[in-house]
Amino acid sequence: MTTNTDQLSTSEPANSEQLITELNDVLNGSTAAWERFQDAERIRDCIWLGQERSTEPDRVGRRWEQNLRRKVLPWDGASDAVVYLALEIVLEHADQMQAALLQGVMQAIAHDSDDLASSAVHSSLLRYLVKTQMQPELGDELAHAAVWRESYGAVCFHVTWEEESRLQPSELTAEQVFEGMFQQILQSGRAEDEEAALAMAQQEFEDLRRSLDSADQVTGLAESMRVGLPHLTMGQLRAVIEEFRDTGRATFPEPAIAVSRPRWEALRPLIDVFFPLETTRLQRAPWIARFEYLTEADLRNRIESDKWDKKVVEKIIAEQRGKWYNAEARDRLRASNRYTSGVLESSGVGWQDSWSEQHLFEVIRFYHERVDRKGFPVRYETILHGSDDKLVCAHRVQAEKHGLMPFFDSRHDYRSKLLVESMGVPEMVKTHQAEIKRQHDMTADRSEIATNPTLKVPSHRAGTSYPVGPGAQIPARRGQEPDYLKPPPLDNTTILVTERVEARVNRFYGRLGDHVPPEVAFPRQQVRINHWLSHLTEGVRLTWALAQQYMEPINVAQVVGAENAAALKVTREEIQGRFDFNLEFDVRDADAEHVKNKISAVSDILVPLDVHGQLDRSVVLEVVVRSIFPTLASRILRPPQVAAEQELEDERLALAMIMSGVEAPLKEGQDHAARLQFLQEQIQSNPAVAAMLQQQQGEGSDEKSQLIGQMLQQRLQVHQHQLQQRENAQIGRLGGGMVTG
Repeated sequence: MTTNTDQLSTSEPANSEQLITELNDVLNGSTAAWERFQDAERIRDCIWLGQERSTEPDRVGRRWEQNLRRKVLPWDGASDAVVYLALEIVLEHADQMQAALLQGVMQAIAHDSDDLASSAVHSSLLRYLVKTQMQPELGDELAHAAVWRESYGAVCFHVTWEEESRLQPSELTAEQVFEGMFQQILQSGRAEDEEAALAMAQQEFEDLRRSLDSADQVTGLAESMRVGLPHLTMGQLRAVIEEFRDTGRATFPEPAIAVSRPRWEALRPLIDVFFPLETTRLQRAPWIARFEYLTEADLRNRIESDKWDKKVVEKIIAEQRGKWYNAEARDRLRASNRYTSGVLESSGVGWQDSWSEQHLFEVIRFYHERVDRKGFPVRYETILHGSDDKLVCAHRVQAEKHGLMPFFDSRHDYRSKLLVESMGVPEMVKTHQAEIKRQHDMTADRSEIATNPTLKVPSHRAGTSYPVGPGAQIPARRGQEPDYLKPPPLDNTTILVTERVEARVNRFYGRLGDHVPPEVAFPRQQVRINHWLSHLTEGVRLTWALAQQYMEPINVAQVVGAENAAALKVTREEIQGRFDFNLEFDVRDADAEHVKNKISAVSDILVPLDVHGQLDRSVVLEVVVRSIFPTLASRILRPPQVAAEQELEDERLALAMIMSGVEAPLKEGQDHAARLQFLQEQIQSNPAVAAMLQQQQGEGSDEKSQLIGQMLQQRLQVHQHQLQQRENAQIGRLGGGMVTG
């Protein structure tokens, strides 16, 4: 149910104690899931206990007893290879997933037939928001999100509208003040006509200038100006007024929006963002929590920028510096992917304990839904300090009008409905990766002992234990010459086992190879990409709703034109669903041969079969261009309407050049039908053009008129010839043309 929160207030008290209790339950109950995530990182990055961390060539990649603190088989220093099977798959999937959004087709689909005409406008604006305005941050967030999703099994996104104001110099002049007075008098009706209003404005302006000589008047005016300029102090406002009094102009800092755009932030579940463990989709979660770590300056800025409670903020600064609500949550946030001897290092977000204890403050931002006293379900945003549920910085109705949680999720595994139970690639291939590692270690050890076999030497002592390994020596019978110990026979068993394991993994994930044909690989890849894009569509829908709410009409007009700026509506009903959105990406477009065959199919099969003109040629052209140049298509292609207008404008310019005696150049790739029609209309409606065409061979015509007529006739013939060539090509395919023309 969607609630119109425009008429709701925040009179409902914050249920902060209940929120903290439920968050504690999640932290205490998610230890097993957190340990799974840590294991996934270790598998993906090939980190294990006792691993040699040295970079010395003779020690790296080997197992040593001093690290493992136990006997190493088959010998000390045996192979301990790193096999990045999980990481390879994760990165392959991540690359494909990023390309799917950045190179795929993105369009808006209208619910109502009345909105069909504006779908193209909405699609253009949407592509601008996602693929232009959100770059390059979106590229980084997508890279993190894709890797985390494939590694942990799920990833979350927080979708917000980012606005940043900066102070810029603004000037106030006497002319501006006088003009403002004049317009105010006119609009108020205090003067009978403009002449009287002008005289009245001059008198009031002189009175204002004289009043500024009084310090009391300056202070009173400064107090009234503070309503419109709250960021300036009384001293600064008095200085502005005095400068205006002395010079007739004044300069002062005024806030201006420097950044206004949507933002997607990738988050790791149960590390960066928390929700009930039984959650299946974030949009259905009763509450979602995020931890924020702020400096004192950040906290004080939130008093003005986000309307946080000043008394609560001051109390947090005085009492909660460097204090954490929950050490478990802090350690998860700070956990990095770097390990030493199997022990997690605490350096994940780039700050150390000593610095954080002195400077950072922890706050928790809750998004949650409650039923108010009138029975309406309302979404709230509550910001508090976890150590004391009474320290509520802000509690308000969620500002976003889309009526949804500002989050969406994407998962890798669908065997369980619960989001936290989705498995990632490392967890699913860990046994395969371990088997390939074992085979690699055995092959490496056998190769080493074959290259540098154990040496048998004469023995002088019996019952002594001797080492076996590359370059080792063991005793032989007295009188026997030194000889090498025969190494075990080499065969291809390890190679065959490795190939078999890799083939199983490749088939499971649709990786092209000798044992995975395209008809198996591409459908599996496409299903994975379709799931990913369906999840991102939720984010696109949230982004569009935020743009409708926050994007300024002038910015919309810069993208889609002033005549289309009204297409971005701002009423709550329109924000909550006039359009659906579609993201598409064909994984086979990465294959150049497939793209070539697709283009051939369009030109050789589809176009000839289109006997009723059902194909939209502009759409077909867009599909072809996006297949060849996915990243340049938006710059290469023009909208059909713009292209048609440009063709006519170009032909109009060519006609003007010809009429002035300058021959216009002829080009390929033009809309000859539209251009020919334009010239014929001009000949019929413009006597001067018709006269020039008739004078191309006239006896009484001057040389210049004849030349203009010849150029005009030549241009008509070129357009007609090109149309005839197109018709001849069709006749060649069909075996004949129309009898009646």
